[in-house]
Amino acid sequence: MSIFLFLKQITDMFYQYKLWDTLMVVWVILLLAYQVALVRPDVRKSFSFTDAVVLGLAGLLSINFLRFHSGYQMYFKVLSAFLMYFVGRIYYDRIKECGGALVAAAYIVVYANLIDRIYRFGFSLTKVENAGGDFYFQDTDMAFAMILALVFIT
Repeated sequence: MSIFLFLKQITDMFYQYKLWDTLMVVWVILLLAYQVALVRPDVRKSFSFTDAVVLGLAGLLSINFLRFHSGYQMYFKVLSAFLMYFVGRIYYDRIKECGGALVAAAYIVVYANLIDRIYRFGFSLTKVENAGGDFYFQDTDMAFAMILALVFIT
């Protein structure tokens, strides 16, 4: 799990390489199936309304993808977010053991983007109007990654 959580942050940084995101989705599905088979949680006791909403949204996303056969990259990107919710629900105790991997990946993400920004724009970091997301596909992905890094580092 530590390796997956470490690589997930790095993979999100290089979203333009779609194969990595697709492989991460397949990997997380296998990890979730393994953990459910190993622990065999009582779904009736631990299933919540939020779980039903997330499953419903993932189902609608999957039906839309199968119906229109378009945008498989976006399908895997959004599906990975839904699956990360279930990683948090199922692997809750094991994720607490992965703090070092989460912090190390957060530092790599922050410093790699900082070095790239300094390389491209010099030391006028506050005067950049559109950085283009640095290593991220969109600026909003970059903003979310910095918030996530702040949470993991603190």
